[in-house]
Amino acid sequence: MTREKTLETKKFKIKNKKSNEFYIVEISARIRVATRKDWENLKEDKFTNLSITGSLFYSNGSKKNPDFITFGQINTALREIQKDVQWIFPTRLNKVLEIWDEYHLNDLQAGTKRQTELLKILEAEKLKYDEKLKILKKNGLEVDQGYKYGSEWLAKRIPEKILEELEEILTN
Repeated sequence: MTREKTLETKKFKIKNKKSNEFYIVEISARIRVATRKDWENLKEDKFTNLSITGSLFYSNGSKKNPDFITFGQINTALREIQKDVQWIFPTRLNKVLEIWDEYHLNDLQAGTKRQTELLKILEAEKLKYDEKLKILKKNGLEVDQGYKYGSEWLAKRIPEKILEELEEILTN
């Protein structure tokens, strides 16, 4: 199992195809180990927890030092920038975003794997808690394996290969 560590901040540059504009992205990650219940079988086990944060800066190309835009959970802001095809995202940054979207705070799952997958299929992940409960109840999954949705935090396991890939990207 992975040991606890903080991965140093890695900088990425997102360039504009048509101008001198650019974004600077700084990303860091923290990996912890804790005992949690598994979201698949509800058994307690040691889990690796992943927390990723970042800072986003922008320059119109005329200034040496870019302006600060935001920090923290910048993956949503980066996904918005990505929608505009004029921006060139480094491949390694795209991989970090995939890992971020899938595994950030992996030990704070409100539902079992089955509950979560149903909500995803029905595109209900962003609904309020009470609305999610109604959907789960309607589909016979408000309680799964004796676990009521949202009654405690469950953990989703991160494959070791994913952690190694993230560490390689952020440290090299």
